[in-house]
Amino acid sequence: MPLPLSLHHQGFQVAEGTSALREISLDVIRRVTDLEGATTDSGVYFTTEYGEQLASLEKLFLGGLDVVNRLHNAWIPIHRLPQEILLHIFSLTRSRVPLFYTTLSPIRWPFHLSDTRDLKPLLRVCKYWRRMVLGAPALWSHIKLAQYLQNDRYVKQRCAESPLSILLSLQAFHPNILNTIQSLRVRELHIFGPGTYDGLLDGDSLLDFLKTFSADSLEHCTINVGFAQNTLPVRRLFSGRGENLKSLYLGRVPFLPDNCFPGLTRLVLAGMPTLNENSSGQKWMVSDLVRFLSGSPRLEELGLYRVDLKQLKGTASDSPGRRVASLNRLRYMCFNSLVFEAAVITMQVILSIIRFPPDCHLALMTFNASSFDALLDILPVEKAYN
Repeated sequence: MPLPLSLHHQGFQVAEGTSALREISLDVIRRVTDLEGATTDSGVYFTTEYGEQLASLEKLFLGGLDVVNRLHNAWIPIHRLPQEILLHIFSLTRSRVPLFYTTLSPIRWPFHLSDTRDLKPLLRVCKYWRRMVLGAPALWSHIKLAQYLQNDRYVKQRCAESPLSILLSLQAFHPNILNTIQSLRVRELHIFGPGTYDGLLDGDSLLDFLKTFSADSLEHCTINVGFAQNTLPVRRLFSGRGENLKSLYLGRVPFLPDNCFPGLTRLVLAGMPTLNENSSGQKWMVSDLVRFLSGSPRLEELGLYRVDLKQLKGTASDSPGRRVASLNRLRYMCFNSLVFEAAVITMQVILSIIRFPPDCHLALMTFNASSFDALLDILPVEKAYN
């Protein structure tokens, strides 16, 4: 017989013979019910007082059965696990929502969102599980803010002071979302928008938010939004803060942060604009890239995807005033050219402005067989392999 819902309780001592007592209690309830039915069927005079006495007796036995059920639940092995282990098991019930659905991309971006909707069935199992799940803010720390915006009270009460992971979708944007995020403790912030961002928000609300958001607790950030091309090429983000930032993804973003992120270990620049130091357009320059990379000397992974660097004469050492970004901790760098024919030239420019250890793993995409020899000539290979 399955246990009734809402009867789980811990703290009772498990006595020997609990199961036998449970069966006896059920048998007594059945006998009381049969007695009441037999009295009515046999034509015995049935008074209201007599019926109330029987109902009261049945209620008393049901109360005893409630206690027995709690003892029985406390005896079940899974409920003798420490609470932290149970919470870990509960956390594994949440399904993962990947930020990127393609498996063909070389992007190494390990972050995901956990779907908290999978926790709702646990709330209906018993009172003890319900209190445990609702009392663990970490289980509810992943929030998707999109078309159906939960109100501020719901978000703040459910998540309390726990560091949050927020997925912000601009497909159906609500203006109160940014105000909600400003008042929360955000550890991960992933922002995705439509193909072109031009007048999506009045007054460039998103840019204003990125500029003023303090990001004191922010460790991982994704900005994948098609901003308008007239956006300034270099912008100061997060009120000039971001000391704790460890991972940053900038996709289709026509600007570079003016901040220094000394703790950054993972950086992805995807859908970068065409770069040319002699260009008159509002686009950031190679020198801006060098300056930005130099502010993150702890980088271990660097991804440059769909890059289009126009040919620059000479190398960094030959060009006065152009520095070199020394990334002595870099272990992995992936490069993907936007223009297939210019891949070797673009890679040559990148190698001239970035210094990395000889054991760094290079993942080079969009190269054909005809450019293989030219590629070997520019790679910083210190030892010949036979």
